[in-house]
Amino acid sequence: MIPSTSKAAPQAPARFNLDLIPSSLSNYIGNEQVKRAIQININAAKKHNLIIPHMLFLGLRGMGKTTLAKLVAKEVGLPFTYFEGPAINKIWDLNNIMTDLPAPNSILIIDEIHGLDRKLSDLMHQAMDTFSYSYTNDKHKLMTIKTRPFSLIGMTTYEGSLSEPFYSRFDMHHLEPYSVINLQTIVMNVARNNKITVDNASAYQIAMRSQNTPRAALKNLRRCYIYALSYNNGVINEEMVTESMKLHRIDGMGLEAQQRAILKVLNGRPMGLTSLALSAGLDPKSVETLHEPYLVKIGFIEKTVRGRVITPTGKLYISRG
Repeated sequence: MIPSTSKAAPQAPARFNLDLIPSSLSNYIGNEQVKRAIQININAAKKHNLIIPHMLFLGLRGMGKTTLAKLVAKEVGLPFTYFEGPAINKIWDLNNIMTDLPAPNSILIIDEIHGLDRKLSDLMHQAMDTFSYSYTNDKHKLMTIKTRPFSLIGMTTYEGSLSEPFYSRFDMHHLEPYSVINLQTIVMNVARNNKITVDNASAYQIAMRSQNTPRAALKNLRRCYIYALSYNNGVINEEMVTESMKLHRIDGMGLEAQQRAILKVLNGRPMGLTSLALSAGLDPKSVETLHEPYLVKIGFIEKTVRGRVITPTGKLYISRG
């Protein structure tokens, strides 16, 4: 039941600051082992005037890889430049980036680094070793590009898409799914930063429905706040969370309507990606990149030689729904 409107709701901020970057690496919540390894590298670099090693952050979407990369640059106290891998697809794109690094020892951050053109990644790993790379241009002339010393931080959900020579030049850091308690803390911190009233129990309920990722937790916080602005003077309580999540068709485990549709389609027989997407009313790319990874992680579906298969746990879940 939708609660009745109380007195006039407060004016919402024009934009929520949901990109709450911690002030230091020690304040970054979760992934303690990764944080410790990174901090050791940063301490050594500062103490002995070294360049931090090239790093690759691995994990599902929404795990905080970009936040962590920018936080590393902040900790080291060096300028950084940020690009997305798929946007770097021509040799002049790479040349412009590598000759325009802002300072010696600066940090180059490339998100979705698996989308970097394979030939360009071959040149990039030369630069990672020697701060220069060579290639033959259209006129069959050998070109050598020299760069300032730099550290590359890449982020990807698809480490298998990187060539072995490129992949091997990174220190790998796998980001683990967040616990509900960690997500609850993140929700409370961001709510406090945005002057949003939410109690611990409500923050916990938001965290429970957030698929173990900070991005989903903050999106759900925003949804609940918008709902609470309309029906409870902006105060988020457990009823606001329940009603808001129901409105957005997010269930108690955090599954979205599209994910439940995938499970229902698979409840009959194994299916390939294209057939599954068509039957669920989705496109194959969104199934593979957005909806399927969490279902695999929680053991509701499996990828087999016969196609995608629903597990007994997934069948039990659907039967209860």
